[in-house]
Amino acid sequence: HPQLMAYLEALMIDLNYDTKQFLRVLYNTQAFQKPIVSRDIAPSEAFYFEGPLLRRMSAEQMWDSLLTLTVPDVDTRKGRDDAAVMRFAYQKYKDYSASQLVDEIERLLESSNSDSMRRQNIIRPLRNLYNVAMSPEAGRMGTQQREQKELREKLRKAQKRKRTGEAQRLRRLLQEKGLNNPALRNPGFVRAAELPSPSPAGHFIREFGGSDREQIANANDAASVPQVLSLMNGFVDNTLLPNKQSELWRTVNAAGTNNDRITILYKTLLSREPSRTEMTRSTRDMRARNDEALEDLLWVIVNSREFMFVL
Repeated sequence: HPQLMAYLEALMIDLNYDTKQFLRVLYNTQAFQKPIVSRDIAPSEAFYFEGPLLRRMSAEQMWDSLLTLTVPDVDTRKGRDDAAVMRFAYQKYKDYSASQLVDEIERLLESSNSDSMRRQNIIRPLRNLYNVAMSPEAGRMGTQQREQKELREKLRKAQKRKRTGEAQRLRRLLQEKGLNNPALRNPGFVRAAELPSPSPAGHFIREFGGSDREQIANANDAASVPQVLSLMNGFVDNTLLPNKQSELWRTVNAAGTNNDRITILYKTLLSREPSRTEMTRSTRDMRARNDEALEDLLWVIVNSREFMFVL
């Protein structure tokens, strides 16, 4: 729309290129505040912006959303480009200091007689290991893993010596710190950006239309039966629902009343509070079935269009 573009350009200049103020203007327009268009738009149809279109999250967005509910500090979890090579490099160089790693990289670069590509394949795992070792995220993860290992070892000894009180205290400490979350031990539970691309066949991301990289831009958001089955009987049922140490359940269970727990569930999953009708039905169900009702509510929300579809 040429006239609109000219006006917006003039507006940006008048605001001295202050993007925050520019967005403030856009957010207060009637066009921005129009209701969502949920009907399907035919490819041949001219669309005159009746309102923002509702789209299902991409496969990567779906995976990241579910993972954020499951593991703590998801942004600190890192994947591996080549697990086998990284394991070999780690075992060989795990006791090296940062400066020793740098020296080893330089030595291999200078001494290698192989071609450039093979030389880079030799050096890459060392460089990755150095970068990971020096990152603040790695420091936090390393501390967390060491703490988990130490507490679990103490718990094992306490159980072996039948020190019931000490064992209960250690279990409580693991729970409070979120270190007994079984999902933490799964190296594949990292953000989509940290996973190999393309994801292997059968992975959640592939099932939800993630690209197989065989053609350019062939990711899709078309619905399919495997997607329905994956949400109904896959990650949610097998990982999120039974894992009471997940980030979601720890947050929900830390709340006081049933109303608080229901509200947190809605706010976490849908970014809104439950309606009066939703709250009434949920509290009635919880009085009858306790935590089982809360699990069913989680299952229903995650399988709803409101959770899966975004602007």
